[in-house]
Amino acid sequence: MGVFSKIISILNQDVHDENEAKKRTVIMRYFLCLFSLYFLSLTIVTGILRAPLLPFVCGILFFLHLGLLRCTYMNRTKLVVFTVQMVTYLWIVSYVVLFGWNCGTQHFLFVLLLLSFFSGYYSSKTNVILALFYCLSRLVMYTHCQNADPIYPLNFTISAIFQVLNTFTIFAALTLMIYVFSKESIETEKKLVSYNEKIQELASKDPLTKLRNRRSMLEYINHKIETTGNSASFCLCLSDIDFFKKVNDTYGHAAGDAVLRAVSAILSDFMKNRGTVSRWGGEEFLFYFKEDNGDIVFGELEKLRSLLSKTSIEYNGNSIPVTMTFGLQEYDSNQPLDYTINHADKKLYQGKQTGRNKVIF
Repeated sequence: MGVFSKIISILNQDVHDENEAKKRTVIMRYFLCLFSLYFLSLTIVTGILRAPLLPFVCGILFFLHLGLLRCTYMNRTKLVVFTVQMVTYLWIVSYVVLFGWNCGTQHFLFVLLLLSFFSGYYSSKTNVILALFYCLSRLVMYTHCQNADPIYPLNFTISAIFQVLNTFTIFAALTLMIYVFSKESIETEKKLVSYNEKIQELASKDPLTKLRNRRSMLEYINHKIETTGNSASFCLCLSDIDFFKKVNDTYGHAAGDAVLRAVSAILSDFMKNRGTVSRWGGEEFLFYFKEDNGDIVFGELEKLRSLLSKTSIEYNGNSIPVTMTFGLQEYDSNQPLDYTINHADKKLYQGKQTGRNKVIF
C-alpha cells in the first residue's frame, strides 16, 4: 500500500462510538487536514518573507488543527465541530483586524456557513441565526476596514500569497462538503426510489406465486381499457387447478404451495408473448390475452391445457399430476369489465361441472 493510500485509509477509519456518524467524522478529518496544510503553507511562506507576527500565529493554528484532527479519533467529533467553528471565526476576525481586508480571510465565513448546515448538530432555526450572524460579521469587518488601518499592513507579495492560498483552500473546502453531501443526497434518493419500487412490487404481486395479484390485475386491465377507450378488445380467461383440495388433503398444504408455485411458473412462461396472468384467489387464475379473437385464444389455451395435463409436480418423492379447467370470454366494450369476468367464471363452472380438464368458450 502506497503512502497516499495509507493516509486515505487512516482518514477514513471508522469511529468506535455508535452514536457518532462516520461520514461526519471523516469529513471533519479532511477539513482539518486541509486547514492544517493551509496554515503550514502560510507559516513557511510568511517565515521566509519575514512577515511580522504571521509565522508565529499561523504556526500556532497549524498545531491547533492537528490537535483537533487527533480528537476525531477519540470519539469527540461534536466537540471538534464546535471548536473548529469557534476557532475559525476568531482567526477570521483577528486576521482581518490585524492584516486588513486584503488578507481575504473574511471569505472563510462562507465555509463556516456550510459547515454549520452540514454538520447536523444544529436545528434549522439555529442555522438561520448563524447565517445572519456571519452576514452581519462580514459587514462589520468591512465597515471596520473602511474606517481603520490594519495593525500590520501586508505588502503586495504577501497579500497576493494570501489571496492564492485562500482561494484554493476555500474552493477545496466548499467542493469537499458539497460533493460529499450532494452525493449522499443522491444516494439516499436512489435508495428511496429503489425502496418504493420494491414496495410497489410487493403490493402488486402475490407473495407465493410471484404473479400479479387480483388488485394489480384489475388495475392493469382497467388501464388498458382507459388507454384504448371504446376500441378496447381482448380476451379474459378464468381457470383453476382441478381437485386442488385433494392435493392439500393427500400431500399437505406445503405440497399444495409447491404445486401453485410450479403451475404459476408454467403459466407465466406461457403468457410471456400473449398477455399476462394473475393469481385470482386460492387456486384460481385470471388470464389477459392481447389477442381479441376468441377462437385463436381457444386454440392457445388448448395447447396450455395439453401441456399441463402431461405435467407432474415432483414433491418429496411424490409425483403429483396436474390438470386445469378454463373459462374463456371475449371482452365486450359495451359492457363493464365485471360482465366479461362473470361470464368467464360461468364458463369455468360449466367446465368443472362437465368433467374438468377442458376449455369452455
